[in-house]
Amino acid sequence: MELVPAGYDHLTFTDRRGSAAQLEWQGRLIAAWLDGWLKDDQAALSAFSAAPLQLRLSQHYRSAVFVPNFY
Repeated sequence: MELVPAGYDHLTFTDRRGSAAQLEWQGRLIAAWLDGWLKDDQAALSAFSAAPLQLRLSQHYRSAVFVPNFY
């Protein structure tokens, strides 16, 4: 699955252009995904169903994979 946050590009991660806030937010999403899928922590997956997440994603690309309970 791939979620592309709005305002991010490849250099956000490879050229250290990303702000601390951008990288911290992405880290929280990664941790929630790992906790949800590896530890079966359904509460952690709630980070993906929140309306604010949808507002922070790029409108140009979202994975077409079906992931139940995300949104």
